[in-house]
Amino acid sequence: MKHLPPADPPASPRRRTPKKITSAATVVAQAQARTGIVSKVQSLSLSRLEYGVDASTGQRTLAAVFPSNKGREPQHLDLSFLLDFRNLCALFADAYLQWGATRAPASRWAMIASLTAGFFHYLNSRWHRDLKPQEVDDELLIGFRTFLLTVKGKGGKTLHARTSAAYLGCVRTLLGAVVVGPSVVLARNIASRVPPGPLGAARRSCPVEVMGLDDLLAIIEAAEREVLATALRFERGRELLAEGNARLEARQNVGPWSIKEYTDLSVCLAALDRAYPGIIPDLPIIQSYDRALGSAVQYVHSQGTVASHFHPSFRHLAPFAVLLAITTVFNPDTLLGLSWKDIAFDKECAGTAAIEIVGAKNRASQDLVRLLDPEAAVASQLSLEQLLRTLQLITARIRPFVPDWHADRIFIAVQTQRAKKPRSYGGGKTDSTLSGDVVWTRSLRNFIDDNKLPNFSLGQLRPSILDLVQLSHGSLEAAQKVGNHRNPRTTWTHYTSNGVKKRYRERIGQVILMRERWIDSQGVVDPRRLESVQDKGAATPGFTCLDPFSSPRPGQQAGKLCRDYGGCPSCPLAAAHPNDPVSVAYYVALEHAVFRSQTAMSSSTWLERWVPVLADLKSLKAHIPLEVMEESRKISITLMNVE
Repeated sequence: MKHLPPADPPASPRRRTPKKITSAATVVAQAQARTGIVSKVQSLSLSRLEYGVDASTGQRTLAAVFPSNKGREPQHLDLSFLLDFRNLCALFADAYLQWGATRAPASRWAMIASLTAGFFHYLNSRWHRDLKPQEVDDELLIGFRTFLLTVKGKGGKTLHARTSAAYLGCVRTLLGAVVVGPSVVLARNIASRVPPGPLGAARRSCPVEVMGLDDLLAIIEAAEREVLATALRFERGRELLAEGNARLEARQNVGPWSIKEYTDLSVCLAALDRAYPGIIPDLPIIQSYDRALGSAVQYVHSQGTVASHFHPSFRHLAPFAVLLAITTVFNPDTLLGLSWKDIAFDKECAGTAAIEIVGAKNRASQDLVRLLDPEAAVASQLSLEQLLRTLQLITARIRPFVPDWHADRIFIAVQTQRAKKPRSYGGGKTDSTLSGDVVWTRSLRNFIDDNKLPNFSLGQLRPSILDLVQLSHGSLEAAQKVGNHRNPRTTWTHYTSNGVKKRYRERIGQVILMRERWIDSQGVVDPRRLESVQDKGAATPGFTCLDPFSSPRPGQQAGKLCRDYGGCPSCPLAAAHPNDPVSVAYYVALEHAVFRSQTAMSSSTWLERWVPVLADLKSLKAHIPLEVMEESRKISITLMNVE
């Protein structure tokens, strides 16, 4: 269908031209030019839908074709899933074409993924295939929202509120983008009736699920094992090439080699290296060059085996990426987009050699800089410098053949599927979601399955490390510094697990209870004055309480912090420290405080309550070594009177 551009608007009244156009006005004008209806219609005129038939299966196909810039091949996107709903196909295909006319290639892919996993998954499971656009009413759309809130996703869990909102939003956005054609009114009517997402979808109030220490150690061990195996294979490959070249030189003037002679892996590798000094091509190309060599590769050694001695596949890079993610604590896209210009091996830190790794993060106020010890163990047998040097070595052969915008990336490999083209993660110059590249996700999945590891994503490693930092250091600020977060709220909201938050709350509760005890004692019992080895939960300084919330002493309530100041010597849950001079000084001070309080209480209270305590204190003092008692007399401590 041919669409004419709208007529020019009427001329506005003549006004005085300002002397200078502000930068804000320029930005607004550019945005209007990018998103205006005129530009959308112009882009739409270059996009098209292609209907066809799959030659192998005979099934009908539908594809959306969008032009690419700078003479690159057009982008073809499969929309065949729309053909299952023949009455809705035209509406959604036309809407997708108009919406995608001004979108980036990655956004077009993401929209298809959201439609198939969201709205059309719902239609396939709840509605008939002859559904008409007029039947997409409030009942159907509200049912879609209810479906998203109840359906089980991966691992048997319900979808996150943000995921549900995204699936609803993609239908609203897609149909709301229709600006031309006969279905404008119908599409916009449906878009306006799509219900909103669930409450809380706009904010992320829970952190990424973190992994335990045992799982992290298992991942590190598996990654280290594979990295060392890769390094050993390339080292062995160099030895085999030397042996093979020597044998080829010895038979240089003899006739062509047979498949029997190529069964020797060293000879086979040397012959391939001479024929293809860069990338080892597909098997048909090798067979057309030398049938015997190609047959040996196909039937004796396998193409994967011979290629693995020359250049890595993306599956081989997975353990390198995992170990570097754990070492640098970078975000997935920051890590996978690292270049060698971001790594310096000759830096200094506190007078010692260090490796500097600088990671760029689009939303961060500054780059993430890591100064790391080159000899520090990434794993039990692998240092950071050894890991990076190995990565340099295995990618050196193919680097001259990588496209310019990926040439300096540290993670480059040769695809095992389709054409043998070396590249990095992401398909172009401006890919913003490198961790979403199917090549990466597939290689990580294979790494997990091959090593029988618990399921995880690269995005879980960073919050898991930051969570362990808080667990070991007990400090949100320490994790904030490692994570390069400007605001500690970011660390708390997104990178602090519920377990660590619970420990923080317990610590706050302890501080509040200690403060109450300090107020009740009028500042005499001050937990801040206690040493780190002394128990702050005990009601009397110098003792350790086995359970301060379940005191058997008279007048104490279960579940509340014990307040029986002075009664610890007679409590069965109290533990004394007769070999500690500071604790002994507290025992002597308590004895003085009890005697000093005699005049402030009745004789019955003195006899029933405090005489037994004095007797227990006397028994305790009998177990104190003489030299400890002498040392304690150098310490002056005064405790408040007992009641």
